Amino acid sequence: MPLKTSNRLLFITLWFSIVLFVTAQAVGSYLFDNGWAFDHWQYIPLWYIIVWLLVSVGLGTLLVHNYARVANVLSSKKGAIGGAIVLFALLLIFQFDSFLYGGGNLRVAQIAQTDNVIFRWFEFGSTFVVWLLYHLISLFVSHTNTAGVIAWKSLAFLCSALSLIGTIKLVGVLSSDRLRRLCFFALIFFGPQFMLQFGFVGIEPIVVAITVWFAYSNVILYKGASLQRFLIMWGIFLLGVFMHATLVFLLPAALYVSLTAVSKRSNFVTLLLPLIIWSALLATIYVWAGQNLEMSRQLLFLSGKPPFSDYGLISPRRIWDIIQLILLVFPLVFFMKYLMLQSFRRTFSQPLTVTAMYMCLGGFTVVVVTDPTHSIALDLPHLAAYLSPAAFLLAVLWRDSLKENSNHVSTSLTAILTTAAIMLPLGYLPVYTTISCAEGHVESYMDMHEAYWIGGGPALRDSYFYRGEMDKANEWDRKHIVKSLDYMDYQGAIELAAGGKTADAIRSLNNVIARNPYWAESRALYATIQMGMNRFALAKPQIDTALMLEPYRKRHLVNLYRYYRDSRNLPQALIQAKKTAALFPSDLDIRTDLMIINYRNGLVATAETMAADLIAIDSTLAYPYLIKAFIFEKRGQLQRALTLYNRFIDLAPDEPDTPVIIEQRDNLQEKLQK
Repeated sequence: MPLKTSNRLLFITLWFSIVLFVTAQAVGSYLFDNGWAFDHWQYIPLWYIIVWLLVSVGLGTLLVHNYARVANVLSSKKGAIGGAIVLFALLLIFQFDSFLYGGGNLRVAQIAQTDNVIFRWFEFGSTFVVWLLYHLISLFVSHTNTAGVIAWKSLAFLCSALSLIGTIKLVGVLSSDRLRRLCFFALIFFGPQFMLQFGFVGIEPIVVAITVWFAYSNVILYKGASLQRFLIMWGIFLLGVFMHATLVFLLPAALYVSLTAVSKRSNFVTLLLPLIIWSALLATIYVWAGQNLEMSRQLLFLSGKPPFSDYGLISPRRIWDIIQLILLVFPLVFFMKYLMLQSFRRTFSQPLTVTAMYMCLGGFTVVVVTDPTHSIALDLPHLAAYLSPAAFLLAVLWRDSLKENSNHVSTSLTAILTTAAIMLPLGYLPVYTTISCAEGHVESYMDMHEAYWIGGGPALRDSYFYRGEMDKANEWDRKHIVKSLDYMDYQGAIELAAGGKTADAIRSLNNVIARNPYWAESRALYATIQMGMNRFALAKPQIDTALMLEPYRKRHLVNLYRYYRDSRNLPQALIQAKKTAALFPSDLDIRTDLMIINYRNGLVATAETMAADLIAIDSTLAYPYLIKAFIFEKRGQLQRALTLYNRFIDLAPDEPDTPVIIEQRDNLQEKLQK
């Protein structure tokens, strides 16, 4: 293909990407029933869209006419430092004003609303870092939720700083040309993951930071292989997996780099081996998921899972979601595809380019197989993190194209590409950083797919509650109950059971569980009702399933030891109660249950000590007095026992055990009178 024609087609492809993004946001939601990625401008203030268009035109004009001058200023040491400071200041100013997306409210609860943080194996490193930050921040911030949010945001901004520094170093080793560095920086830093740089609550900023530094380690390895650089590359990979197991998606690239960095040549074996290992790893994960309910909840399968039977791995709705995801967060994908096809043979002969492609393959695989449990609308930032390698691949492909056509690629093309890379993400950013813009976007999606109200409603409620907007929080609490039909049935089952209509409650819960097999709350209620009717054989499977879905949820662990206690398996009840009390040491209800179970197991001295401790903590707790009454009565200290029985009855007049205790108290009183 003649070089002039190639340059013209690059222009056409780039402008097609830009026009498609603007057109999709302007009219796309009117053309598609499920065009969730094209409705953002409906919820962004008109003034912002106008300013965005004016700034886009202004920045494009400035760069077209003064690209070299701007690039030279920003490439100087002072210019780079100044630009980095301004950019990071903007990241702080325009930070996420809520923890709405990606289960952020659950992340805050994980740290701030539990006695002992559970360090899950697949995210041990990230959770441990946040736990340390939380305890440090708690020295200065008394409110636990506030400290929890600040801890997560501190991690996010730390990762943003690392991503910024890593991107600067990465573009520095990609090219020594100052003019090209500016474009490479825009392509990489403002890539699909850009929204995560603004203080996102979750582990995803770690994914972005590790990806950037992993890419940097690959480039320097290809510039000069050494044992130290190999260790750095594998060290970054292992650190990433330690922080969050999903970063294993970098494994194919790490293997390929290890096979080719020394020879700097790629052949059939080096190309195929990482693919085979990646395929084997993916197959292993799916086999594991087939035996692990918690894991299967996170993955998509060929057939959809209730309540979304039409949402399988390759279902039309899923494919359309993936297409929309890419068109929204990576509209330059068409430009990247053209660069790949422009010189297809050269692309696969460049080891660094193939490395970037393997990084993209790994990240895209995570996106494809991950089930958006909170909905694609709420989980989009989470998924966008794994598309960050695409920004690196685009930069590498553009570098290769410039090397081949350096004298024929106009500065105007580079200027427009740089402008597009910077401005396109800003076109949808407010929907992800500002809750007032996000609210309508998320609500419209949940209205189309009402089963997502179960998780989405509380996320909006909790976000407004944290912001102190109680009217909005209460409004979303009411909406959640009204619009989530399954939640309404769940609430109805609670009321039916409280009214003694247990058969009706069970029938309602059976339908809810069938429609929402991965919602543990309905299973926990089902088990509680069945245990209340002494149907322990029917309760146990639901308790076990709830624990498989949420292994460290307090309610399920309490149900487990109460199942053993009420079914007369007291030794096992004691074991489970001790485990639960160790996880939640300040929960007085659990400590009370453990005291009772100790007493029933014949560990009278232990139960008596625990009763005294509980009374010292809270003298209004009823059951410690009852246990002490039992103990004193057995010892023959009847008057003290009588006093303690009366104390229990005064504190717990409405407890189910109270009528029996009143009768026992009366019998004891008669005995004393005789």
